[in-house]
Amino acid sequence: MPGSPHDFAADAFHAGQLYRSCFRELTENCGFTPNEMFVLLFLYRNAPEQDTATVIAQAWNVSKPLVTRSVDGLQRRGLLYCVRDGNDRRLVHLHLSDEGHAAAKALHHRCETFALTLQQGISEQEMQTLCSVMQKMQRNLNDLLERTKLT
Repeated sequence: MPGSPHDFAADAFHAGQLYRSCFRELTENCGFTPNEMFVLLFLYRNAPEQDTATVIAQAWNVSKPLVTRSVDGLQRRGLLYCVRDGNDRRLVHLHLSDEGHAAAKALHHRCETFALTLQQGISEQEMQTLCSVMQKMQRNLNDLLERTKLT
């Protein structure tokens, strides 16, 4: 029967696989890991207001060491550099180098093209509904994960 929980789970799993495949191809063609790509894009879109590894980790809901490994790799390649805060030496601000900014701009363009391709044939109202449903599902999944951690 269409719309059953089993069909939904299978469709969601398949959509996730397709999305990851497309995203993997995007990152491999650019020469970045998905985590490095996220750091570059985050800084491109949010710096200088939000430019620390801690903020990135919180926004992405991942561990700070995961972000730090990506930052280290990008720093070794000259795509970003770190500056200690003048008022609070514990804070390290991340800045894109000129080369990092150019790479992030190109990634941003590719991701926008990717997103627009995904949205073809979907009305603005349908997108709003989809986003609302996805946010609810993410909350449900987070709640489920929290409950499973407790048992």
